[in-house]
Amino acid sequence: MLSPPAQQRIVAVKLSGLVGEYIQAQARSASPPEQVEHEMRAFMASLDGQMAARAAKGETVLVAEAVLTRNVPDITDEVRRAVYASGIAIPRPASPAELQARMGGGSPAPGPAAPQAGPTTASPFGSAPDGPAN
Repeated sequence: MLSPPAQQRIVAVKLSGLVGEYIQAQARSASPPEQVEHEMRAFMASLDGQMAARAAKGETVLVAEAVLTRNVPDITDEVRRAVYASGIAIPRPASPAELQARMGGGSPAPGPAAPQAGPTTASPFGSAPDGPAN
């Protein structure tokens, strides 16, 4: 007996945007280089796991930067949430003193701490442009 083919879902994800956000956050972090390397590997492994899980569910995941149609759902925010829900920490921004120390300068004059922005629903790094909509 023949059964109808399973409905295949085609989705898109902006991988370069997700990776770029994380790299920018790490570049502004206070983490030492060996920790950044470890955290970057963990981030990439989690991202790879998310893509594999989607493929295992039967989804065809397209890299959004290569998608030319508007009829493909963008799952970038879903993937971003899943990666951070997997235990990947958002890099902590370096303080001005930490940045100056990293650059080899002396200690800055004490002053008020810069306000820290709260998390957003679109991106844990604030509003990053993803480029033109597809």
